[in-house]
Amino acid sequence: MSIKLSKYYFLIFFFYTIYIYSQKKEKDQFKYYITKTQDSYQDYKYIQSLNYATKALEIAQKSSSSEMLAEAYVELSSIYSNLGLYKESLSYADKAQKEKFTQSKTIFKINLHNRKGYIYTGLGLYEFARKEYGEIIKLVPDNTTDASFVRQLSMAYELIGTSYGMENKSYDSLYKYCNKSISILKKCPEKDLYEELSLSYLQISQGFVEEKKFDSAWSYIDQSIKLIKKYDPQYPLFQHYEALGSFYYFKKEYKKSLTYYLTSLEMLKTYPQDEEYSTYIYKDIADSYHNLGQIEKEKEYLKIYAEKTELQLSENKKNTSYALKLIVEEEQKEKRTSTRHMYIFLLLFIPIIILLAWYYFKEKRKRRKIEYDSEKLLQIKEEETQTLKQKVNESFDEIIQLAKENHPHFWTRFQEVYPEFQTKLLAHCPELKTSELTFCAYVYLGFTTKEIATYTFKAIKTIENNRYNLRKKLNLAPEEDFLVWLQNQQYI
Repeated sequence: MSIKLSKYYFLIFFFYTIYIYSQKKEKDQFKYYITKTQDSYQDYKYIQSLNYATKALEIAQKSSSSEMLAEAYVELSSIYSNLGLYKESLSYADKAQKEKFTQSKTIFKINLHNRKGYIYTGLGLYEFARKEYGEIIKLVPDNTTDASFVRQLSMAYELIGTSYGMENKSYDSLYKYCNKSISILKKCPEKDLYEELSLSYLQISQGFVEEKKFDSAWSYIDQSIKLIKKYDPQYPLFQHYEALGSFYYFKKEYKKSLTYYLTSLEMLKTYPQDEEYSTYIYKDIADSYHNLGQIEKEKEYLKIYAEKTELQLSENKKNTSYALKLIVEEEQKEKRTSTRHMYIFLLLFIPIIILLAWYYFKEKRKRRKIEYDSEKLLQIKEEETQTLKQKVNESFDEIIQLAKENHPHFWTRFQEVYPEFQTKLLAHCPELKTSELTFCAYVYLGFTTKEIATYTFKAIKTIENNRYNLRKKLNLAPEEDFLVWLQNQQYI
């Protein structure tokens, strides 16, 4: 009897050991793919990151671990939002929120609200973004001194302030919430959170620059730089030098602005992953050269800016196409799994086989409808994204107002809203000057000759001459409508 019991216990121990080993191996594999996901994401290699995250999700689904599922969903949500696929990003964020593990981990819930706030900001839905950041404020324990919680709480206040600045240039709200963020950061030792504190100073300074309150702006920029140098003399100050460039640009001290923009760009060359950030600095440099009257230099940097912008658009399109392909494959995989389950169901429940057969053919027809090729699905997604942007974009009235005020930043803001306008016109006629491109923008917005003359403080005859010379430069036929031609360029 004792021998039989010993064999029984041995078998239990043997299979339990195998089970524990397989569980540990599964967790190690999952951790490996999650680490690879995060490393690739930090290096802006979103497709590589997406592949690793998908493998991590497969392991999590097999294990049914709520913790692993929640973590995989969060990583996928982050990647998709950076690819501009906000619908999929929100879907994965919602899945992560529903996991039991998420409900028991405050810091995890905070990260999810932060992620959703980022998505809504990307869509221009600032009120929804502020609600998500407000949830973070509710979740952080009162009077906490934990650096991770303090960092999240201060960031929530800063992002609320930033959203007001982005939405309607509400600088009072920007300063209010950013100063609240700073006061929270100062509750912890300065050496632990000096980087966040420095960037908060920089955020406030930008508001003062835009308001042309230069003394206040300089005070915050100076504090930001001194704080960084105090704790990390080797810290890459490209953001700070870019802020200094903006400061002097608004002061119309273009030589100084150019110096700082060029310094910032030089620093960024050692950080190739920040390619998108550096692209906009090329535009800032071109604007500075323009105001200094160095047209050749302006053209040189505008060309680089246009080339980098086009390259990024191409890369984004390729990344989005690949991501959509994975989404289709995932949908197909889910359908295949559903079909397998259905067969088992048919075998077990013969009395309802007819009903199940009907269901099968219905699902089969539905599957055929969703099996588009990647190019077709990409086109649909681009149209959906464009429609969504049009619904939430409130920038058109702002551009019109800047045009009427003959504001110096009208052309810069116009390019942000219509990023392909300059590229396509320069492709048609590379010799176009910035002043001519700006004139085209006025015409594209529908302003009459008289209105353009009024807003730019020029004689009507001058505007008519400009229009005639520009039409001639663009080789427009006499009977061709200038406005219609410009609008058609955006769809070529």
